[in-house]
Order: sequence, then structure tokens, then C-alpha cells
Amino acid sequence: LASQAHLDDLCPVSSRNARKLCVVLTVVDSSADQRYISTMRQFVRREGAPLAAQRIQFAYMFVDKQKEFILPFLEGLPKEEQSSQGAKRDVVVVWRLEHSRARFAWLRGVWDATETSLNASGEELKKRLDEILRGTSKLDYQAALVTLTDEFRPSLFTRISRAAMRMGETAWFHLSKEEALPVLSAVGTFLVILLIGYGLNYAAISEERTHSARQEKRKATTGNGDDQWHPEDPRTGPQRNPSARSTASIRERRIMREMTPLMHELRAETYFGMIRLLKPGCRSIVVLVDEQSKDILLPQFAKHVWPIRNNKTFSFGYLMVEKNLPWFRKLLEYTLPVENPESTDQGEGGSVEKSPAGKVAASLYERLKSINPRKTLGTVLVLCGWKLYFNMYHPMHTAARRKNFLGFDDDGEEESSSEDSDSEKATHEEVQALRKGYQLKLEDVLNGLPNWLDRLFEGSIRRYYIPEWPDNLK
Repeated sequence: LASQAHLDDLCPVSSRNARKLCVVLTVVDSSADQRYISTMRQFVRREGAPLAAQRIQFAYMFVDKQKEFILPFLEGLPKEEQSSQGAKRDVVVVWRLEHSRARFAWLRGVWDATETSLNASGEELKKRLDEILRGTSKLDYQAALVTLTDEFRPSLFTRISRAAMRMGETAWFHLSKEEALPVLSAVGTFLVILLIGYGLNYAAISEERTHSARQEKRKATTGNGDDQWHPEDPRTGPQRNPSARSTASIRERRIMREMTPLMHELRAETYFGMIRLLKPGCRSIVVLVDEQSKDILLPQFAKHVWPIRNNKTFSFGYLMVEKNLPWFRKLLEYTLPVENPESTDQGEGGSVEKSPAGKVAASLYERLKSINPRKTLGTVLVLCGWKLYFNMYHPMHTAARRKNFLGFDDDGEEESSSEDSDSEKATHEEVQALRKGYQLKLEDVLNGLPNWLDRLFEGSIRRYYIPEWPDNLK
């Protein structure tokens, strides 16, 4: 009994009047149990004809391959009859009442495989079968029948291959070219989508692994495993790190490595992206440098703006003074007071005399032409492209208290303004340094930028409104 079809053929469902019995020898699939099957075949050849007339069929079953089928029979037996087999094998007499239910008798150790005991085993089996046929011995136990496992069933791969071949043959003989091409196109498109998705997923995983490896290498190099790193972290101060200078250099390198992709040069190619096409509420922070001061000022600028690098309303950049000084000069010219024609005086002889405000504007305009590029280094501009205004930082610039700034010669003159409450004030040290003609070192021009940025966010820094943005960037 190797499949359900064999069981239905040899042991069919029968009624009480025409009862058909199935005698099943229980063995395992091993060479040692082949002798039990051989002796059973000899017995059936010799004694099977009279028993077949009484509707008795003989079969054998590999119980190690049909565990699910044989288990309900064992569960239906009393515990004292569930002992393991010895040298003899058990025989089960089955009567199928229904397709899924049967009555049975379990003949414990009734079959032996030795030639000397073949006659004794055969006589014992015939005796027990006669008792069952006459009714003196009843089939006392019931069991639910489970579908037999098909021992000759092909493997899953074989079945799938055969089904695919049959499907292909059917499609080949019944589908025309016009019907097959759309199907092939859809299948090909689906496969391409799967391939592209797999490639993108593989690339993302590879990039993540590479990034993780870089992070681990960076941690091993710096010796600091803290992911929440900050350049102003007090835990990395000199009192906790004996090599404070090396720690500071490591901080600067890390900040510069993060800020370099975020800082762009303000030139003709980036003019629209950084100024003209800025969205409302967005601003660009630009520092003025040249080739000699670029390596000094950019790291300092990056350090000061590093805390706001994740603010989506700010973009960062730098302006090369030696190349775009005319643009900066034009920007400053827009902030000069415009001369009012009504304020001019008609002098003797028909000559036109300018008012004091006009004279000041003309003087500043002339001085802008001789601006010193070296003294503009370190100037920081915050440009709001949408509202046409900018803020300006310079260590010697106090918005309304002094007129001479950003390269203008110091003439020692100061004017009071009605906008003092709205303008930026210089510190006491800066005023004293300016009065003494003291020139700040290049390394110190951005020292006041953090405080200036705080005031910028508070809204206390003066705004310089202009009619339009200069377009003479190179």
C-alpha cells in the first residue's frame, strides 16, 4: 500500500453483508524486513486462492513512510497492546465501513519470517481469519482513515517542470503570434521591473554597508564612539583631553568635512540658485574671501554656521573678492542715500549747489570707487532674494553710527542717526581699536560672528533694502 489509489483498489468500502477484509502486514522499508514480505508472498501463493474466494485481500505497508496513516490505529488500541515489535511482525485486519472510517483487529506478533516457522505462522493467521469470518472473533476497534502518502509521487521540482512543459505545449499549439506577443511583453516588463528593483535594493544595501564601514573606521581613528558629537561639547575640553590641540584640529576637520558639500561659491552660475530664485523665507549666508585667506576664513565660517546646517531656510556660500569686487561695490551703492532734486539750491550765476545730504552721498560714492579689497575680507552677507534686502557683518561695521566701513579710510568723523535703536552697535573694544587705527588680524575677523548670528535670529540686525540685485557676477 504505497498510495491512496492502491488502498481504494485493494481495500474498498464494503457493507456488512458483503464484507471485504484487507490483511495488512506492517513492516519497515529496510533490507531486514524484506524476508517478512517474501514469506508472506509464499503463503499467499499457496493458501491465497481459498481466502480470496471469501473476499480477503493481502497487502503490506511500510509504516515508517505511512506514519500519519498508521497512527490512528495505534491510538485506538489499549495501552497493553501498543508494545514494540520483536522478531515477529504484526498483521492488521481492516474492514472499511466508510471512506474515512474502518474497523480493525490488530494481530500482535502473528507473522514470523523463518522458513521453519512459516507453516506455523500461516496456520496461526488462517485460524485467526477463520474466527473473524465466523464471527467468534470481532473487529473491536475503530480508527479514522488518513489519506495515504504517495510514495512514488514526483518531487516538487519535477511536478513544476512538467506543468510548465504542458502549459508551454498547450500555448504553442493554441495561441497565435498576435495573442502571444502581448503576454510575452507583459511578462518581460514584469521581469525587468523586478530586476531593476533588485538592483536598486542591492545598491542601497551596499551603500549602507559602505557608510557603516566608514563610520566604524572613523570611530576607530578618532577613538570617540559617541555618535552625538558636537564641536562645543564640554566633555572634549582640554581638562579631559591632554592633546587639546589635536582634538581641536580633529573637530575642525570633521566640521569642514560636513560643511564642504553645503558651501558653494557665489558666482554667475550659482547666482539664480543662491539669490534670485530663493523661496520666500529662505536666505543665503555668504562670506567674502580671496585665494590667500580662503583656507583660513572658510574653516572658521564653517565652524560658526555648523549648528544651523540642518536649517532648511539657510544656504551657505562664499564670494571671491578679487573676482567679484564690482558686484559687492554695486550692492553697497544701492544702500547710499539718493539725492532729492528738490533739495538742490540755485546759486548766483545759475549754478546748482547740492544739499548737505547730496554732498555726503557723492562723497561716499567716490570713496566706494577706491574700496580696499583686503579690508572687505571676513565680511558676511545674509541675502534675502525674495524681499530684496541683506544684512551685513564686519568687525568694524556699526550700521548707523559710522559711515566709514568696509575699506573706507577712517576720517574720525561720527554722526548720530535717528535709526540708532534699529542698528547694530560695535563693542567698546572695537570702537577703541578703530579710533587707534588698530587693524585686526585675519584670524580674528570672524570672532564676533556667533553673537551677530544670534542677534540676526532675534531680528535686531538692520536690514538694507535695495531696488534690485546686481547682476554683474563673474
